[in-house]
Formats: sequence, structure tokens, C-alpha cells
Amino acid sequence: MSKNNITTIKQTRAHEDSVTLDAVMAMLAGWRATKKTQSEKIPAKIWDKIFILLKTNPELQIRSKLSITSSQINREKKARLTDTETEKENITPHVQLIDFCEAKQESAIPLAYKAAKAFTTTTSVVELYRPDGVLMKIHLCTDRFDELLRAFLKG
Repeated sequence: MSKNNITTIKQTRAHEDSVTLDAVMAMLAGWRATKKTQSEKIPAKIWDKIFILLKTNPELQIRSKLSITSSQINREKKARLTDTETEKENITPHVQLIDFCEAKQESAIPLAYKAAKAFTTTTSVVELYRPDGVLMKIHLCTDRFDELLRAFLKG
């Protein structure tokens, strides 16, 4: 880690330590008193300080003191994540797009890929046991039993 990075980290920590709940409450009260519309969003610089407080204080305490809701916090977190992802996309122009193609599995079980025929009115109950102990119990209303039996026995 370079000397500049260490200095930046120390400055960030010092800045975070200087943020107090009372200071943020005062900033928020000042903003609320001067905002132009009721639906005006909290400014990013206040959100920055709120998120610093959330690192070291319980969210419920912060929300009750600042009169903000959990949905406001979650909405801002989501917006910041989206902004961060957008910035990352803009920083990395060398990303190559990957073409995807559908992988189709060839199956020896035609029953899974054929349209069902109309059901008959007769019902059969069939129990099949394989040598490895697997049991298949079927209540059938179709005349495609032979395909189902072959598929089971191939296992």
C-alpha cells in the first residue's frame, strides 16, 4: 500500500470519527426547514454522514433520532449500489460481451418432449421395482405406458 493510500485512509477515518449524531440531526433539521417541496429527497452529503453513523450505531436508534424510515435507507442503499455498478461499468471499457447460445439436451426419453395425447377413461395402477431397490408407483390414465416403462428401466 502506498503512502498516499495510507494518508487517504487515515483522513477518511478521521472524517468518520468527527461525524456525530447531533451534527447530522442539525444538518437534517436545517435541510427540512429550507426544502422547497415535501417530496424533495435528502441530499447526498447528508446521506453520506448518515451512512457513516450507521457503521457504528444501531439503525433503529439512527432512524428514530433522525425521523427517517428503513425504506428510505434501503432505497438510498440500492441507489448507491446502482450508481457504484454504473461507475464500475464506465471505468472498465475493455469488457467484452459474451454471446450465449442455448444448450439443448438430447434425451432418450421421448415422453418428456412429446405432447400429451388425450387421456383415456381407464386408469391403471402399476408398481415397478428395479434391482437396485428403487420403486416407482404409477396411476396411469394414458396409453403411452410402454414409453414410460422403457424410460424407467433404462434408469
